[in-house]
Amino acid sequence: MRTSLPDPRIALSSLILLAAAACRGLSFPAGGMRDHPAALVGQWVDSAKSTAADTSLWLLDGSGNDGSQHIRRPFDERSGSTGPFIATTARHFGYWFFRGTLQDTSDRALCFTNRPGRSAPTCRPFDFDSVITPGGVRRRLVVRSYQGAHTISDRVLLERMP
Repeated sequence: MRTSLPDPRIALSSLILLAAAACRGLSFPAGGMRDHPAALVGQWVDSAKSTAADTSLWLLDGSGNDGSQHIRRPFDERSGSTGPFIATTARHFGYWFFRGTLQDTSDRALCFTNRPGRSAPTCRPFDFDSVITPGGVRRRLVVRSYQGAHTISDRVLLERMP
């Protein structure tokens, strides 16, 4: 009695899908890299990189773009006065997405990648809450163990108020 082998195309397709599912490496149209919760979207002031005259912003938009921008207040040394705030052009770094559920603080991460599908994302755990400031209640995002240009540290980001 002869047994027939499965069609090689079906076997190869099944193997690829199994490998992708095991690695969680593919992002399907409704999948992980498209999750950008409204609670995390916005302009975030990086408290470690900001002063009264220079504000450093993280820009996380609803489509997944990740960027930065500086808002500076020029100082005239001769007159000792400051001018109006001037915003620099926003710089695009890559893309961001959320992994997990906002309510599950033990298994959620904020992920960044500069080339989706080509380079692996860097995912960092984070805390998310609200704080009372002189300007009112603001959302606070603390990205844990963030790899900066020179150091690894927790980055405290406060919602930018208009």
